Amino acid sequence: MGGSFNPPHLGHLKIAEFCIKQCDLFLFIPTYKSPFKLNQKIVSPSHRLNMLNLLIQKHEKIKVDSFEIEKEETSYTYKTVEYIKNKYNPSELVMIIGDDHLEALNKWKNIDYIYNNCKLICFNRNNIYTKKNLEIEFIKSFNFPISSSQIRNNIKQKNIRGIKNSLSSKLVDYILKNKLYEK
Repeated sequence: MGGSFNPPHLGHLKIAEFCIKQCDLFLFIPTYKSPFKLNQKIVSPSHRLNMLNLLIQKHEKIKVDSFEIEKEETSYTYKTVEYIKNKYNPSELVMIIGDDHLEALNKWKNIDYIYNNCKLICFNRNNIYTKKNLEIEFIKSFNFPISSSQIRNNIKQKNIRGIKNSLSSKLVDYILKNKLYEK
């Protein structure tokens, strides 16, 4: 599962916990810079890595891979797919996406490579999206309505109560200690 994770939240963790029951390893892969969020303010990669590591502390089969961050360039998913195939040699590669990515999928660089090398699973949709006869599986029974942008807005408005159900206490402490998302 890739993304900005700005910040990572309990919804991300619930997706990983849901998926790990059916796989050997679940990877969070934070972007260095998304081509779709070039103008968006994102906290530093080190903070996002630290927060992801705090989020997954108690999960042996859930890991954070810093491949995209270490490249220090705009992140393209097809390059990450190549990397994962080479490093982990999975028998099956499944990419998790949120329904907020569906509209832009046809704009992803080398999307056909991704379709041909990954099974895509999308959370929180009720219909099937098809491109060139390739289906995306939708998980309909999962509902955890949290968004990172909502969390950032609550922090800016100093609504700490509004984030406590979205973040672990360790993440709340980390964000407040480091004064993230206050401006």
